[in-house]
Amino acid sequence: MPTSQTERPAPGAVHPAGTAVVPASGAAVALRAATPADCEYVWQINNAPDVRAVSVDPRPIPFDEHRRWFTRALSDPSASLAVICRDGEPAGVVPVHRARDGAAVVSIALDPAHRGAGIGRAAVAAACRAYARRHPGVPIDAWIHPDNRASAGCFRAAGFSWRACARRAGRTWHVYRWTEQAAAP
Repeated sequence: MPTSQTERPAPGAVHPAGTAVVPASGAAVALRAATPADCEYVWQINNAPDVRAVSVDPRPIPFDEHRRWFTRALSDPSASLAVICRDGEPAGVVPVHRARDGAAVVSIALDPAHRGAGIGRAAVAAACRAYARRHPGVPIDAWIHPDNRASAGCFRAAGFSWRACARRAGRTWHVYRWTEQAAAP
């Protein structure tokens, strides 16, 4: 368990966000800090064609490139990489990283078998609360593809509000911002 607000959780430890119960399904959703053993799982989730289609870079991710990113993410004190577990089984991933503008950026990729049950909103809200405790005052944004209505609904339910339209990588994105007050449990 971390001993300070900015210390990362030990790999495999229960994530500071802990466990949430999804009201609609009663499923127990927990976040745990990613470990090196999660590298291939996270790559598979993030490399799914439907996930790539709504990602900033829609191209498939070569595994070696992913491994370098994953290794950096695990050691970056300004980042958080959590594996979402539903009833003890991996169900997806929630990465949060610091962008060049100083804001944090959160995203989510869920295994298709776990979509539509409210797991995403519980995981995103928990990850944002944990990140805000470690990095007080850092705004948290989500860049959502305009056609990704499910993701927009997930992030709104997790306490995000639409902020702006922005261009990145030649495409238009809807930028949502999380506010701790809106997401208080």
